[in-house]
Amino acid sequence: AAEFLYRDNDAREVLAQSRFMMLLLGLVLAAFLYLWAMDIGGFRMGLFALGLYLFEPNMFAHARLVTTDFGFALSVFATAYFLWRVLGHMTLANTLGFALAMTCALLSKFSGVLLAPFVCVFLGWRFCSSSLWTSTLFHDANRFLAKGLKTTAIIFIALTVAVVGIWAAYGWHYLPSADENSDLVFKTLERSRQVAPLVSSLVESMDRLQLLPNAFSQGFLSIVASSSVERETYMLGLSGVGSSIFYFPLAFLVKTPVALLLLFFVGVVLMCAKWKNLMRYEYICLGVIALFFGTALSSKLNIGVRHILVVYPFVIMIALGPLQKLWLKGHKHWAVVFVLLAGLEFGVSYPHPLSFFNAVAGGPSSGHHYLADSNLDWGQDLPALKAWMDKNKVESLNLSYFGSAEPSYYKINAHYMPGIRVDGLEKPLAPAKIPGWLALSATNLLVEEYTDGFYAPLKNRKPDHILNHTIYLYWIEQPWWPMHGE
Repeated sequence: AAEFLYRDNDAREVLAQSRFMMLLLGLVLAAFLYLWAMDIGGFRMGLFALGLYLFEPNMFAHARLVTTDFGFALSVFATAYFLWRVLGHMTLANTLGFALAMTCALLSKFSGVLLAPFVCVFLGWRFCSSSLWTSTLFHDANRFLAKGLKTTAIIFIALTVAVVGIWAAYGWHYLPSADENSDLVFKTLERSRQVAPLVSSLVESMDRLQLLPNAFSQGFLSIVASSSVERETYMLGLSGVGSSIFYFPLAFLVKTPVALLLLFFVGVVLMCAKWKNLMRYEYICLGVIALFFGTALSSKLNIGVRHILVVYPFVIMIALGPLQKLWLKGHKHWAVVFVLLAGLEFGVSYPHPLSFFNAVAGGPSSGHHYLADSNLDWGQDLPALKAWMDKNKVESLNLSYFGSAEPSYYKINAHYMPGIRVDGLEKPLAPAKIPGWLALSATNLLVEEYTDGFYAPLKNRKPDHILNHTIYLYWIEQPWWPMHGE
């Protein structure tokens, strides 16, 4: 991958084209948000939804990064939208839209399988509901029979489209290559059997019957196994190997704009106060939030709010409730003020939305007190470091960089220090070249397990400069590490 990006090609060009495709996904999600909001509250609510979406820094940051997180958020939101439509009025278009969106969710991330029981719950609820379920595909002469046929047809179409879609995505090949001995059996297979024996047994049986491509089924088992492995994490000034049930609630509270948080929590209260008149879209939105947030609470991987990015479009949908109520009660200016406040808070972090922390948390400059890794520093600021070096006529420096980009690609002349994560550049612990500058990624400073505590003494020292909240610059004249024999 490093050779492909940095030596065989121009990394900027490759990344620009890839990120452009991600931006298109961002526009598609904006369209779905607008359509759903307009369906429930008209043109005005559609504009409010777009405003909250465009001013949500986490969505804004990840809509331009080539990861699975944003594509999965889009796919799940589209699935929920078409599920809401098909539960209200079953048509062939709504049913196919739902089936295709759910297939995209399954192909975006393996956690998309969580949608299957979620969808079954809502289909079961619709089947048992006494309200009329209109359809262009079935007559309602016998309402009970018609509901059964509708439910069965939706499940059958969704399952068929999902299987066909997965096979198509893997090129209609069971094996990863033409080599008959190329079937995958990951080393983590035994661990997946220990963690989830029933699921593993089911998937292995499907693999033996070749119901799905080998790479898909084994990839799923690999994710099941890796989800049980605890990793380095950092929260509230403490780092260590492990996980906490409070990690994602904290991330959500400090990484979400205050205006959006207030609107969301008020929206939930309004729903609880009028639960008998609750619209199905609110049930679905809260259901998705509960599903993926609840799953995250038990996750062993506590490294970023991006793992609950999927809930943010649904948070926006719930936040529309208070805005609609303010508008209908004649307090139109307050509805506009809340959206503008979200925009103002977003503007404080622009153009560095990845390191956004809300005003209550103290803003981006205080983010390191709460979280690290992809919440703050994901290795995004090598260009900023190069610009600083050029401006200050710094020809070389000591570098401990948390990221996978090659510093040499940006023409950064550096002595690589412990904690460097670039492929092929890992080197044993080595002293810094002093006197000289040390450029230290915030994550390498905060998460001591990444560097065996090598930079721990620097936590008590104020940096000489901080670049975009992610790279700390120190002028070093004396060793900070224990000398031999001490």
